[in-house]
Amino acid sequence: MIHELLLHGSTNAIPAADIARLTGVSERRVRKIVETERLAGAVILTGDGGYFLPDEDPAIAQWEIQGWMAQRTATAGTMLKTVEMARRALPSHDGT
Repeated sequence: MIHELLLHGSTNAIPAADIARLTGVSERRVRKIVETERLAGAVILTGDGGYFLPDEDPAIAQWEIQGWMAQRTATAGTMLKTVEMARRALPSHDGT
């Protein structure tokens, strides 16, 4: 489990490359495992430095989680916009 390797706080973030070396899997596999663990309820955050758990100080943890959520929400919005642009490029089958 990746979350068991992680430390608390953004200053202790571990790069995916380091996690890959520690676990013997590819960085791509690290990302997939992290996503699976997140879907199972683990709060694993990412920042410029890599993966980390929320800080042990509740106020700092709240700030870290909110920042991560804002970044992910912005990324999701951009992805949806690009999907919509691709959808518009498809020929319409229903006349609209």
